[in-house]
Amino acid sequence: MRKLLFGSILIIVSFCFGIKVQASQINDLGAPDSILYQLNDLNKTYKTVYQYKVNGFTATTSQFDDNAFKWIPLKQNILQTTNGVETLIEKNFNAAADSFISFQKFETKTDSLGRCLLHAFFSWDSIASNWKGINFKTEKSFNAKGNLMSFTNSEWDTIHHVWSVYATGNFSYNAAGNPDTISYFAPNTSKELLPSSRIINSYLSNGKQELETVFTYNTTSGSFIPSFRYRYVYGDTINKTTRYLELSDSIHNQWNIFQKTEMLFDKQGNLSSHVVSDIDTLSQQWVERYRQNISATAKDNSLQAFISYAPNNNELASEKYNLNNLNGAVMLSDTLYEEGLLSAYNQSQFLIQNGTITSFSNKNSNNNTRLEWSIDETNKTLNVNQFTRLAASTTKSEEINRSVIFYFGTSKPTIETNVPQIKAGKLTFYPNPAHENVTIANVTEQSCIYRILSIDGKPLKTGFANEQLNTIPLSNLPQGAYILQLSSGNTTISRILIKQ
Repeated sequence: MRKLLFGSILIIVSFCFGIKVQASQINDLGAPDSILYQLNDLNKTYKTVYQYKVNGFTATTSQFDDNAFKWIPLKQNILQTTNGVETLIEKNFNAAADSFISFQKFETKTDSLGRCLLHAFFSWDSIASNWKGINFKTEKSFNAKGNLMSFTNSEWDTIHHVWSVYATGNFSYNAAGNPDTISYFAPNTSKELLPSSRIINSYLSNGKQELETVFTYNTTSGSFIPSFRYRYVYGDTINKTTRYLELSDSIHNQWNIFQKTEMLFDKQGNLSSHVVSDIDTLSQQWVERYRQNISATAKDNSLQAFISYAPNNNELASEKYNLNNLNGAVMLSDTLYEEGLLSAYNQSQFLIQNGTITSFSNKNSNNNTRLEWSIDETNKTLNVNQFTRLAASTTKSEEINRSVIFYFGTSKPTIETNVPQIKAGKLTFYPNPAHENVTIANVTEQSCIYRILSIDGKPLKTGFANEQLNTIPLSNLPQGAYILQLSSGNTTISRILIKQ
């Protein structure tokens, strides 16, 4: 889990939480200048601080040490762009040397159309203090039409200190823009690039693919020998495509059918059936191995889709999707059945206001987890929380097992001036009843998480209260009674909070 948490800042949101937050979704908040990660264990709090530069940024991740009461650096990512090449360097902190040491480096070059021309990976040699070791790179070239013309894969030769090519490919296209020949090359023992295989495509007069033949290069004869091919057959009266996998029999100079794939499309061109069958060599009969039936209907602001997996019409599993949009609230559900019985259920809900997504929640029946994120424009923060239902509980109570808060800008929330006297070591809040805001006083010198729950235990709002005085806005909560829960170290208090 720690390695996952320390992963690249650029992919934390999309991979850990299944969402990708864009700047347009949070109006004009811009890029975050710091991010805090909070696990359920309050002794493990991580902070990432960004330092922006003209050609990139430096992101430094630290862990808070409760005993020493200070931030301990852990990792640093440096992203910069020079002469069109984007370089990402990942460094780890060496406590003995009291400095960051390089670990790995990625280089990426793209053209004006966003096509990747170069992607290279380097590893850090800590003994020689330079970039070498196991290094790989891929280079690509495109023609004026945007078609891929060639690619080259290389690895770094640590003995001769040169790039050694281990695979390359060349592409050619017909008048319709379809690839008709793809040639692959690989080095021999003398590191000479020799042809290794070739793919030759042929097309019908209507532009549909007819054959895709794979040849392997025979070094003895110095020629290409056919290996296998895909042969396409199209229906005359129905929108159906059948693809046959055929193996080459060089002895009898013939092609033997091995497998077929049938694809049926509806009038709108959507795939409605996908069937894969193998040939029984003894009976010479087709044996259906895989069948997928797909149907979708759209009406008003809803969409229903059904997918079943039923070889030989014996349904093994099925999925049902349902998407509804009602007054700006979008609900997406995904239900999975196995042999007719409910297996899993996923439900996602989006709240959209003025065309902007303002909140998102997710429920999963497999692991009893739920994801929720919301935007607090007053304090310029984006809060992402993952909830887990307590397995041993007889109620539907939940606990937060991961919270992430993105801070945009350095401005702090407004704090009231008439602060009552709070004794050291206390954790409390005021006023109660509250109106627009409630202030949490934390003089424990420890990290604190606050949670506002409904009376029946539903989490409504969560975040950090690590400052001595923390103002929490309540404007999005209707008047009524709530539960305010404060957790710090081994102490957790729950109190009734009245919103007027």
